[in-house]
Amino acid sequence: MLLPRIIPVLLIENGAFVKTKLFKKPDYIGDPVNVINLFNRFEVDEIIILDISATRLKKHPDFELIENLANECWVPLAYGGGIKNIDQVKKLFELGIEKIILNNALIQNPALVKTIVKMYGSQAIIGSVDLKKDIWGKIYPYTLSGRHKIKRPYLDYIKAVEELGVGEIFINFIDRDGQWNGYDNTIIKDIIDHIEIPTVICGGASNRSDFIAPLKLGASGVAAGSLFVYKSQGKGVLINFPERNEIEDILIKAKRYE
Repeated sequence: MLLPRIIPVLLIENGAFVKTKLFKKPDYIGDPVNVINLFNRFEVDEIIILDISATRLKKHPDFELIENLANECWVPLAYGGGIKNIDQVKKLFELGIEKIILNNALIQNPALVKTIVKMYGSQAIIGSVDLKKDIWGKIYPYTLSGRHKIKRPYLDYIKAVEELGVGEIFINFIDRDGQWNGYDNTIIKDIIDHIEIPTVICGGASNRSDFIAPLKLGASGVAAGSLFVYKSQGKGVLINFPERNEIEDILIKAKRYE
């Protein structure tokens, strides 16, 4: 039985691991290699690494840093940020990255998505969709770390991403990032009911029990940043992750484990 995943999301900016609030104001967390080594102590299903400035600043992926992280990490790594062409994708896979995450390229270069799918299969690529509500409560997708609004219905956009051939969708809620106010389970249900491929949810987790509802709704994974790198809201850094028995308890409560 393929169990749902609980995934740490680690953000890179200028070669350091950081954590944002509302996709802004990055706080320094630590040296990337040291943080990866700390996560190696836990039974993590996989780790998502996102370079939050590479695409916006028109930089390519930091291959030296990525190689160091891949060499140190004991679990599968998914990487996104600054990916613009198939040569970069090839190099990332050669360095040990298991999945490629694309966000801006879904709009700017859909041909790249199709090329990756053709060469490596759908399981090798994740379509990343960042969502945010406007002042009237309407939800729109964004690119460039929340700086560029895509003026189309978010469910239509997510469906279009699915139709490009990606293997799964990574949904990140911008207005819940670092807010410790729980996932938006109403929107999550709408998304999961609208598409057929696996969906990973991120943005807002305040405690481990928050994982239960999205998994009950059918999410294939739940992800978090602040919950795994801070002691608690407003307090210092403490790299942590649930023990295996805690994860099993979460999955039982979500009715996704027997």
